[in-house]
Amino acid sequence: MSTMRIFLTGLPHMRKDPVEYEYLITEVKNSTRQETIRTGIKETLEYLAFLRVNEDYVFGREETTQPDYFGSGWNGLLVVQVLDQPTQSLSEQSGAGQEIKILQASELDDGLTTLLKKLLST
Repeated sequence: MSTMRIFLTGLPHMRKDPVEYEYLITEVKNSTRQETIRTGIKETLEYLAFLRVNEDYVFGREETTQPDYFGSGWNGLLVVQVLDQPTQSLSEQSGAGQEIKILQASELDDGLTTLLKKLLST
């Protein structure tokens, strides 16, 4: 089983360990404005794409035909303020082109548990 590190704010700082890690990058936007949420999505994707450990990129630099620059799809989470409309369930957010997950603050209790179980099982 993998060990997990969770970084909640800013760009993560890491050290090299002989253990294999799974990473969950979380961005929190205390807003309901669409522009702020779009910015949060962009920032989360950038954090994932440029995540490094000792000068090596964590995701997407393997010699494959389709590199995963954003991880498995379970490595990025955007948390937003409670909206007037529901977000898709995590299972609905799991299709192609869904590089990160989005949860409202009110969905964190159940959603974070589900997300962590999925991330650690991949």
